[in-house]
Amino acid sequence: MKDYYDIYLIHKFKFNKINKTKFRGAVEKTFEKREFNADLIANLNIVKDSKILSDKWTSYSRKNSYARNLEFDETVKCLEEFIDIIVPVVV
Repeated sequence: MKDYYDIYLIHKFKFNKINKTKFRGAVEKTFEKREFNADLIANLNIVKDSKILSDKWTSYSRKNSYARNLEFDETVKCLEEFIDIIVPVVV
């Protein structure tokens, strides 16, 4: 759950300063090195719909005052915006 909180913080304080081209390139290189080729959108949807992850977030936020007023959906929205940089939108 700490990773979701970290994603939220990076999004909140640095998202507008990220060079999106460099970010996409770095992620692509990391995925290639780790031989990761899963469908990010499908996996994001699994995360969004996961009752288990949502419940874990609730527990995490209760134990950690810095995350207490943050809903799991908010962290997922931040993750979604990062994924939007990586996955090109096809029109």
